[in-house]
Amino acid sequence: MKKTILVAAAFCLALAGQAQIVKSNMLDAYSVGDNLEKSVYEAEADVPIQTDTWCGAFMKRPTEGSVSPKIVAGLSYATYPEAGPAIELGNIGGMKGTRASVYSITNSKRAYGSGTYYYAFLLNLSKIGNAKPQELASLCSNFTGRSSVGQLFAVRADDGSIRLSIGQGKLQTTCDKTLATGQTHLVVLKLDYSAQTLSLFVDPTLGGDEPQANASADQSEALAARGTSLKGVSITNTQSFVGSVGGFRVVKTWADLTATAATAAL
Repeated sequence: MKKTILVAAAFCLALAGQAQIVKSNMLDAYSVGDNLEKSVYEAEADVPIQTDTWCGAFMKRPTEGSVSPKIVAGLSYATYPEAGPAIELGNIGGMKGTRASVYSITNSKRAYGSGTYYYAFLLNLSKIGNAKPQELASLCSNFTGRSSVGQLFAVRADDGSIRLSIGQGKLQTTCDKTLATGQTHLVVLKLDYSAQTLSLFVDPTLGGDEPQANASADQSEALAARGTSLKGVSITNTQSFVGSVGGFRVVKTWADLTATAATAAL
């Protein structure tokens, strides 16, 4: 009896230790060559949410000829536990324009509307062609991906490297640190509802205290305008981004960027 109680207590502690991981292993059901999107959100009204599923985001004017991204070989980054398959970025099927894919994390209206959230992923672009910032990722306040509470933009720097900025629409804060093409980088977005800020960390050191962000943007206007909780995350594809993105994770604390999933070994 005593042994059973101890095992049960250890299991409960393990689960409690992982309670801050909102979503992980978001591509674990895929193999190389699979289509990413399971369906497409055709319209916003009365569309049922497909929780824990990658879908084509709702677009008033869908890009003609755009198709779901394919799954390609995975990415990895030292000390970051998420790895495995990745999403192909680039001129897929002759696409001209953009296509967003959204992963809906909840069907609750209030579950993730306070506190802090970190959206982390791995990025490897062999080429970036756009001279103006284009959205690369977003924290979505609508499960169809139609609206956001924070955006990440990417643009080609003068030397051909990748320059990132964060914010909402044209209100952007540019990161001074650039990313080399052809290398895998860890990108972390932090949404803080209390401070009403969006922060960006580029290739941060993991395993210790949260470092100083590489860029931070005031999100008070965006949060006030939408007034809703985090419901999903998205990735935007364009012919200007050539490479892949993967290793997605959404957590509530910095420490959980390196935490492993809880397992029950009873």
